[in-house]
Amino acid sequence: MRKLLVTLAFLIMSPGFALASPNVGPSVSIPDFQEQVSHKKKGKKKRKKKRGKKDEAPPPPADTDSDGIPDETDKCIEEAEDIDLHEDEDGCPDPDNDGDGINDDEDNCPFEAENVDGWTDEDGCPEAAPAIAPMKISLVLNDGTKVNGTLIRVTAVDEDDTEAQPSEPTQLEIAVGESDLFNGEWANVRSLKSEKSKILTDDFNCYSEGPPGIGEDDIWECTLDYPVRVTLTSSDYRGTHRVSDSKQHRMDLQIDGMECTGDSCEAIELSRTVSLYLYRMIAIEQKADEFEAVKALQGRLREMHPLQLKSATLTPITE
Repeated sequence: MRKLLVTLAFLIMSPGFALASPNVGPSVSIPDFQEQVSHKKKGKKKRKKKRGKKDEAPPPPADTDSDGIPDETDKCIEEAEDIDLHEDEDGCPDPDNDGDGINDDEDNCPFEAENVDGWTDEDGCPEAAPAIAPMKISLVLNDGTKVNGTLIRVTAVDEDDTEAQPSEPTQLEIAVGESDLFNGEWANVRSLKSEKSKILTDDFNCYSEGPPGIGEDDIWECTLDYPVRVTLTSSDYRGTHRVSDSKQHRMDLQIDGMECTGDSCEAIELSRTVSLYLYRMIAIEQKADEFEAVKALQGRLREMHPLQLKSATLTPITE
C-alpha cells in the first residue's frame, strides 16, 4: 500500500498531470490500483497439487485349500495340510505319520511304527524286546486245558494299584521255609505246580479299602491264597521252594506258536496269553453294600480258579 501511495504522489507532481473535468484540458487516466492489487494477489496464488491414489497392497498368493501354504509351493493344492509336526511344509496331509498302516487318530504312537509281531499290533506302538530268553512251555490248567508253545514274554500287572505300569520281571521272588526270600531267574525255573486244587469258603480274605473319594462307594477286595511250588535247575537253598509276591501280581504269560486243547482254549487262543496268579489271587469291586460286594468278589474268584495253573514245565531253547 505504501508503494502505491508513493506512486500516486509522483504522478500528481508530474508535469502535464491533470484531473479529468469538463473545464480542464487533456486528462490522464488514473490506474485502477484495486485491480492491480487484485491481479497481484492472484499472481501469488499457488496451485494445489492433485493428490494421487495410495499404492494398494498386492493380492495374497493363491491358496486353494486354505492351509496357509501357497499353491506355488503346495504339493497338494486341493488337500489341506494337517499340521501335526510331520512334513507340514509340503502342503499334503499325513494321516499315518509313521507309515505303519494305523492312522494317527487311532495310533497310540503316531511317530513310532508298530512292529507287527502278533502282539497288540492294533495299538500302533512297537513292543520292546522281551526281557527273558524264550523257553518252551507245557502247562495244564485246573479245568484240564493243556497249552504248549514258546514262552516269549512275562508281564507283571499290579491290579491293586491302578496307576502302576505293567513290568517285565526277569526274576521270580522265591520263598524258602517261612522267612528266607531270594530272587530266581526265570531261565532257572524248570517247573511250577499248584498246591491248592480246591477252594473252601474259609480260604477267602475280604476287606474294605474305603471310598476313593468323599461321597463315593467303598472299594472292596477279596484275596485267595494260591501257593505255587517252583523247581529250579540249580539253587543254593535246600527244601521246598514257593513263589512269593507281596504285590500279588497277575502274571501274563505270552505264548507264541500256541497249541491248545480243552474248554478254555477259545479265550486263551484269542490273546495268546495265559494269565496266572502264582502267589495269591485277587479281585476288586466298588459297591455300597458289603454283602453284595463280598458275594460278587468270591464268585469272581471261583470263576477264575479253573483257569489257574495246575502244573507247568519249562525248557530252555538251545540252538
